[in-house]
Amino acid sequence: MSSNSVVISFIRDMKDSRKDDHLMITPSTSQSVFNISYRDHLNKVRNLSTVGEREIFDFIDNVFNLLPLDRDPFTHFQIIAPAYPAVLLDIATMYNPAVRDSVMSIVKNTLRNWPTVADKPVARRPVTRSQTSTA
Repeated sequence: MSSNSVVISFIRDMKDSRKDDHLMITPSTSQSVFNISYRDHLNKVRNLSTVGEREIFDFIDNVFNLLPLDRDPFTHFQIIAPAYPAVLLDIATMYNPAVRDSVMSIVKNTLRNWPTVADKPVARRPVTRSQTSTA
C-alpha cells in the first residue's frame, strides 16, 4: 500500500491476505476532495469515488456499523496512515467507542493535515562523541 494513503484493511484470515478487503483514501488534485476506494478481493470488485471529508466519515461509520452484522465476518482490522504507526486490532474492539473515536481521529487528522512524503530520506549528520558529552 502507498505510504501516502490512509488504508483500513479488513482481515478474514490472518494467514491469507488474498481474502482481505481494503478501504483506501488518497488526496485528490482538488483541495478538500479525496479519492476513496474499496476493494473486495474475494469477489474481485473495486469501487472508486471522489468525495469530500463528510462523505468519508459517513462511509467509515456505516462500514463500522455493518461489520458486526456480517455473516462472513472479518476477524481483524488494521489502519495504516501517514505519520502514524500501523495498528492491528481484533474486530471486536470496534464496539469500543474509544477505538472508533481513535480511528476516526486518525482519518480526520490526516485529511485535514495531509503529510507530505519525502522523495528521499533525510541525511543525518553523524553525532560525534564531543556532541554527546554532558561534562
